[in-house]
Amino acid sequence: MALNYDKTKEMRICFKKETPDIPPITINDIQIEQVHSTRLLGVTISLDLTWQLHIDDITTKASQRLYIIILLKRAGIEPHHLVKIYTTIIRSVIEYACQVWHTSLTIRQTNLLESIQKR
Repeated sequence: MALNYDKTKEMRICFKKETPDIPPITINDIQIEQVHSTRLLGVTISLDLTWQLHIDDITTKASQRLYIIILLKRAGIEPHHLVKIYTTIIRSVIEYACQVWHTSLTIRQTNLLESIQKR
C-alpha cells in the first residue's frame, strides 16, 4: 500500500501544561503537514477535542439548506412534503454521527442545534 502524502495529516493532541517539543514527522524526506482540525468521515475533529468546529460546520450547512424550505413554502408546496424534505436534507445533516459527539456538547452548542430545528 502506498502512502498518499497529500492526504496524510498530523494532529497532535496534548493536554499537558507544557507541550513537549517533538520534531515533525518526516517520511521519505517529505514532511507531513500538521493541522489543528480535520474532517474524518464527515465529522470535524479539532486539536482541543471540543466539538465547536463541527457544530459550526453543521449549523452553517443546515441553515443554508433551510433556505430551500423557505423557497418551497413560498412556492406553495404542501406542508407534508416540506416535512419530508426537512427530514431528508436538513435533519440528516444535523443528526449525522450524533452518537459520537452529542454527549459532549455544551449547553450553548445544544441550543444552537435546537434553534435550527425550531426554525
